[in-house]
Amino acid sequence: MNLEKLLSILTDRTLFFPSGTTLARDDKYEGQPTSGEVDALSLEPATVGKLENKFNKPTQARFFFNCWHMNDSESDAMWKIYVNGIGGVAIRSSIVRLKQCFQNSQEDISLGRIHYINDETGHFEHPLRRYMRKKSAFKHEQEVRLVFYDENNEYSGCPGLSIPVDVSVLVERIVVSPRAESWFLPLVKKLVIKLGHEIEVVSSEGSAPLPIGPS
Repeated sequence: MNLEKLLSILTDRTLFFPSGTTLARDDKYEGQPTSGEVDALSLEPATVGKLENKFNKPTQARFFFNCWHMNDSESDAMWKIYVNGIGGVAIRSSIVRLKQCFQNSQEDISLGRIHYINDETGHFEHPLRRYMRKKSAFKHEQEVRLVFYDENNEYSGCPGLSIPVDVSVLVERIVVSPRAESWFLPLVKKLVIKLGHEIEVVSSEGSAPLPIGPS
């Protein structure tokens, strides 16, 4: 993420959950049936569209998601995709921390891994399961999603929700982009301290040159 998003999390002590409707607007494949599922219905596209509008659209607006990359190490591809310029950072957390950081929240938060499938795979599924799958081409994301379902329909029409978290539990450490200039790391450290947090700030694994051994 960029530095502004990090400061927002540290200052507001919340995570932003865009709605299923927002995700679908930004990515046309989010929450959509696969071509295999549509073919299995043996219906005209217009009829499928009507069914989607009647049953899926109202439900997708009640789901809210927060997305993470899960890996044993850093991903250079993820740095390149999600950080523009040199001023990027990443939050390092864990599954346990993600579960525990909402303990003082009034909202019921679930967590699950994205399943990567071929387009023809599957059958018509529950709307939530549609948001927990992606095409195999996105497998490099290794995505985990936090999910909030607006059971009482309190947030109808909201593009997203900011849900309170315990930042000290959520954040194990902050990692600075491998493309950051030398002044950026101490700046992030100072900002974290000024905001009242005791969080370790470190350079990316990719920042230091590889050791050169004997030939």
